[in-house]
Amino acid sequence: MTYLVFETEQLADTAEAQINSNMGCNIIGKNAHTGLPAPDKQKTIRWARPIKRLDDKWVFEKPVGNMDGVANFTEGEYSDDWFPKSDLI
Repeated sequence: MTYLVFETEQLADTAEAQINSNMGCNIIGKNAHTGLPAPDKQKTIRWARPIKRLDDKWVFEKPVGNMDGVANFTEGEYSDDWFPKSDLI
């Protein structure tokens, strides 16, 4: 998986907000059993929540969608050594 890597939490939050805007992250979910839209349920409102790495950089998964206006990042492939072993899922 490719991640966007930021020097600060503020840069990561700003980029994530821009991605939300680009992608229209106010998405209506679907009922897991029927597959039908569930407009009365919680909508998806964020692409990702930035996570702090051990080296004090902030990351979140790179979206496949529109990245127009997103700046101040590098890209990196996920590595298990980014986070403490106890935080791994």
